[in-house]
Amino acid sequence: VVPEENPPSLSNTATDTTSLFPKRRQQQGLVSSKGEKSDSEPATIDYKRTTYQAKVVGVDPGKDIAVLKIDAPASDLFPTQLGTSKNLRVGQSVLAIGNPFGLDHTLTAGIISGMGREVKSPIGRPITNVIQTDAAINPGNSGGPLLDSYGGLIGLNTAIYSPSGASAGIGFAIPVDSVKFIVETLIRVGKVV
Repeated sequence: VVPEENPPSLSNTATDTTSLFPKRRQQQGLVSSKGEKSDSEPATIDYKRTTYQAKVVGVDPGKDIAVLKIDAPASDLFPTQLGTSKNLRVGQSVLAIGNPFGLDHTLTAGIISGMGREVKSPIGRPITNVIQTDAAINPGNSGGPLLDSYGGLIGLNTAIYSPSGASAGIGFAIPVDSVKFIVETLIRVGKVV
């Protein structure tokens, strides 16, 4: 295991745009993978085992990222501490959170297996510079956070390589520094040009 320099403080996990964008603290929202949702389809969020209606703010299908807006009391939200994808190293410990096969609130652990990989988005476009991990990522984990060992968000789980459709120990996440740029653009413009 590769130790990390300057560990951030521990925090709860939920990818919440109030933590990604402090100037927009009054606007609660979530960042997720677009998955199977269309832009016009209403979304629901089961957050803290409470369901909130969500509005799609913007979508980048080429990177499989969507920003959703929810109307939830701030006391119900527990933003994730943002990490950085700079200085990530092969061998560094990571945690993946998701809902594999509908099993909600699932945590798996692994390491960064590779950096700078390329995968295809659901619409067939390449997603470059992704993080490869052996933390179990299965169908249902897409859009969940990839965290460093201190709980800082370092990536957004997006894909797996699997001949069988289940985890084969090769999962991929979009680096958080890329996610930050895409999310800021989606909030400002509604799409990435």
